[in-house]
Amino acid sequence: MSKSVVSIVKCEDYAEDLVRSAVREALCLAGVERELSERKTVLLKPNLLSARRPEDAVTTHPSVVKSVGEIALAGGCEVVHPENRRLTVT
Repeated sequence: MSKSVVSIVKCEDYAEDLVRSAVREALCLAGVERELSERKTVLLKPNLLSARRPEDAVTTHPSVVKSVGEIALAGGCEVVHPENRRLTVT
């Protein structure tokens, strides 16, 4: 049985540059950032509990989703949304 790995990195606010840096650090701490450069398919599944504003902190903040997707795409991965949509760099 494989172990689950969790990393937590403090981020002062949701400014995109701060979030991207924190996400990258969290991926490094978890030991998965290098896997995002191996041209894999990545399922990007944000937590979407209800239709609420990002400030309500009920769902995954859009800047976190964007940062993970950008990091994976930059590594040459194919990023897929659960609704079977392929994401591309814009």
